[in-house]
Amino acid sequence: MALIVSLIFLIFSAVFAAPSNEYGFSVEMIHRDSPKSPMYNPSESHYHRLANTLRRSILLNKAVALLDTAEAPMFNDRGEYLVEVSLGTPPFPILAVADTGSDIVWTQCQPCPKCFEQTAPMFDPSKSSTYKIIPCSSPSCALAGQERSCSDRSECRYSISYGDGSHSNGDFAVDTLTMGSTSGRPVAFSRTMVGCGHDSGGTFSTNVSGIVGLGRGPASLVPQMGAASGGKFSYFPSVTVHFEGADVPLRRENVFVMVAENVVCLAFRGGDGQSISIYGNIAQINFIVGYDVTRNSVSFKPANCSAM
Repeated sequence: MALIVSLIFLIFSAVFAAPSNEYGFSVEMIHRDSPKSPMYNPSESHYHRLANTLRRSILLNKAVALLDTAEAPMFNDRGEYLVEVSLGTPPFPILAVADTGSDIVWTQCQPCPKCFEQTAPMFDPSKSSTYKIIPCSSPSCALAGQERSCSDRSECRYSISYGDGSHSNGDFAVDTLTMGSTSGRPVAFSRTMVGCGHDSGGTFSTNVSGIVGLGRGPASLVPQMGAASGGKFSYFPSVTVHFEGADVPLRRENVFVMVAENVVCLAFRGGDGQSISIYGNIAQINFIVGYDVTRNSVSFKPANCSAM
């Protein structure tokens, strides 16, 4: 019996850890193929979306292989996850690509004579009462990266490029960044270092306005949150297997397998597209699997098998 097996990665939520006696901070990360994403195309079938994902993966691997400099491996237009935060006072919503491979948080800003097209309104720093460009004499300017420079007015400027040839240049500033929280109340982080882009281009989608850098550098969003994040952040891979007629949500033990100390592998193997797909035993852990040979059907019921 041929079973058509595919994966979908649903909406991710990034949770920034806080001390145990306080609440944490959260921001919704939206998969590009989620109905909540501005990139969602309702006319595409599940198989079209899966094929597009595979193509993006192939392009990503090719681009990484070409890297021989310290450029951040960012694939913005084809980035899978978007994050929504707000910048400035009053808060201005921004939808940006979440990138663990780079550090700088930036968005396109007015005026923007050399910017890529974006459909959402563009951030105007002149309308934020908390926006301030960092002077070149400030130690914070050094965090703008190796390609930083100074303007004629001795104001700090950032310049960043990515593995796919995309780039962004502009003012390096501080402003208030606001995001949601697990308590339901918005949480504001004052004097967050951000890039205000006036020259950006590459393969960016028109639905995004910039990038939220989540790398390990000091200009990344995570260390800028200070004690509120404890230097840590996390997100979680919800994985569902699609059978004809039913879906089976998997647990962590069905998706990952530890093959050595501190080495964890994804418990899936790609097929050649020609042979039958095999639903392996790891995916069946802690499920009661029922077979109805009369109806030619199979059923899955979550269970704690060790307690049975």
